[in-house]
Amino acid sequence: MATEENTTERWLPVVGFEGFYEVSDCGRIRSLDRTIVSGGKRPGLILRVTGRVLRPKTGSRGYRIVHLVTPEKSQHLLVHRVVLGAFVGVPSVGQVCNHLDFNRENNQLANLEWTTQKLNIAHAFAGGRIRTAHGEAKAASVKLNDAAVRVIRDQYASGVTGRALAKEFGVSASVISVIVNRKSWRHVA
Repeated sequence: MATEENTTERWLPVVGFEGFYEVSDCGRIRSLDRTIVSGGKRPGLILRVTGRVLRPKTGSRGYRIVHLVTPEKSQHLLVHRVVLGAFVGVPSVGQVCNHLDFNRENNQLANLEWTTQKLNIAHAFAGGRIRTAHGEAKAASVKLNDAAVRVIRDQYASGVTGRALAKEFGVSASVISVIVNRKSWRHVA
């Protein structure tokens, strides 16, 4: 990450928070110096607020998040989206941010791009970050396997109710429904 002395770090206004915050191509966000009028215990008091570089938090999914506040709004934003929004532009409908090095905390402009969800998943797959799997090839937490799905479909076709099958296999009736209607486990013949 860049230091304060780095003269090559470029700063642009945060989209939607112009005049209050800026974002750098190194993935840092700072508040700007500003004057505010107090509305609390001493209404009308004019306060000078000194800008500073913010310390983002890490969200539950591993992405860096900042909380930006103006007199009109308060919002939590993902740092990678703020960087791309300022330097590349707001995304088109359906676009997502891709971290090229797979590191969710590396929000440098050179590491980010807008892409489609499909291409983002393909990138993660090619990089070995995810694997595609169906049925029993998924994580060990899956309750059913391909053979069980065949039995469920056969028994349902012979008149056994979805509720009875759900109880027998330890799943919900809605799981049975999507199996017999081939909305899931489609790969099982």
